[in-house]
Amino acid sequence: MAAPCGQDQGTCLFAADGSLFAADAGRNGQIKAFDSSGRIRPGWPIDAPSGANYSGGVGHGWQVALDGSLLVTTSTGITDIDQSGQVRPGWPVALAEGNSQILVEPSGTIAVVRDNPAADEAWVYALTLAGNAPVVWSTRMSGDVSDATVAPDGTIFLASADRGGGLGGTRFAVSTLDSDGKLIAGWSTSLWNAMVMTPSGDLAVVAYDSRANAAGTAYDILRTHLSVLDRTGNTPAGWPRIINGPASVPAVGPDGAMYLIQGETVSTGSVLALDRSGQVEPGWPVSLPAGYAGVAGDRTSGRLNVSLPPIVANGLVYVAASSQTSGRSLVSAFRVSGSDHTGWAYQVPTDSQFTGPMWTPVFASPAGVLYVLEQTSPSSGAVVALGTDGRTLPGWPYVFSPGPGGLTFLADGGVGIYSMDFATRLTASGSPAS
Repeated sequence: MAAPCGQDQGTCLFAADGSLFAADAGRNGQIKAFDSSGRIRPGWPIDAPSGANYSGGVGHGWQVALDGSLLVTTSTGITDIDQSGQVRPGWPVALAEGNSQILVEPSGTIAVVRDNPAADEAWVYALTLAGNAPVVWSTRMSGDVSDATVAPDGTIFLASADRGGGLGGTRFAVSTLDSDGKLIAGWSTSLWNAMVMTPSGDLAVVAYDSRANAAGTAYDILRTHLSVLDRTGNTPAGWPRIINGPASVPAVGPDGAMYLIQGETVSTGSVLALDRSGQVEPGWPVSLPAGYAGVAGDRTSGRLNVSLPPIVANGLVYVAASSQTSGRSLVSAFRVSGSDHTGWAYQVPTDSQFTGPMWTPVFASPAGVLYVLEQTSPSSGAVVALGTDGRTLPGWPYVFSPGPGGLTFLADGGVGIYSMDFATRLTASGSPAS
């Protein structure tokens, strides 16, 4: 299956069943819907809702609901379009002005955050697809909300941003709403740079002490503060921990252990593991190959000189790393259990480099496969699939032009790959799906 996309990553959206939505770039135009075989669905294409905006990308401008319908935000609200291309009864829903973030909860409820920095406020809505009255509740928040995440029980965590003060990057206080939209009391007003949901529903939070570098182009990290906030907003025993120098935002394993990359992005880095009580796990930290550091990236809405976080999956910790001296890139994998954490390293070919969205060039699937996005030339790229032993799987890599821009896992074990120009659905064996 291959289908054309628009001019940026936000205009191509895979659903879990392998179907695809593709929209013309910009605020107007048409939206096409393709089934899992690449055929246009009956009733499509449709004219995009007036004022539709996909520039925020998946989860911001638009998102797929659990029933496969398409949620699209506009300058005045949000609409839901069913699989036949019809607007669902009771929609569109008028929303306050602002930038959108869409959260689809496990229950099927849709949480939408409309953030309006100019007005110093944000509105949070809970919407349902059942019946003809979509709005379940709405809550006004004072201040700018820069990020949001939702727990399995429907609790919504909001990052209420403070963009001033010369702190280095955007800092925020955490606010929480219960499943009825009521503000939960007792949460700290401490300021953080990033938050990550843990499997238990707690929050791992990070704050950086930083200073502007000599060029004034980014912030150098002096200290990293890592902590945990439980569901009442309190800090459990053993936290916070202070790490001298920079450390990435953590990745959290199934048992609650945290893994983060330490060190400057221009020197040899290491991977640190902390247990749920904040203690260093036996055998850690483990150094990356000599001369390699975590790939520079920022998940904190600022200009902080930190590594992209690792990925924890399949009993391994995966780290995308690069060498400032050779320009080479690799993926290192470390074993989580046992006393010997040494794993393997996949070396990206000499003429290639990492590519993909700003979050990460590597993706770990629930089936135990690691996908690496590579740019092989200005006009072509490749997707490589690795097993848990670091070997390239049969049928891979898959090479196409102009190169991969992102990846979505599909329910049948395949993947959806999108670029600036078109999207391709691949089977688990690396061949285009028919």
